[in-house]
Amino acid sequence: MIINLNDMPRFIRFEMEKLGEMIAPKLKKANQYAFWSKPLIFVAALNLFLLLIVLPKQN
Repeated sequence: MIINLNDMPRFIRFEMEKLGEMIAPKLKKANQYAFWSKPLIFVAALNLFLLLIVLPKQN
């Protein structure tokens, strides 16, 4: 959803800018966590696959 701030009244633009400044640090941290979680989930799934599928066949 794209919001065009130019069509809004000045007081709404001001409030949206304040909200953006408050949310920006938290959004940056959330994006970092999301970026690092994907490789970790892949490694965990690979380990689970190896543990449940590959290793029992070796015994």
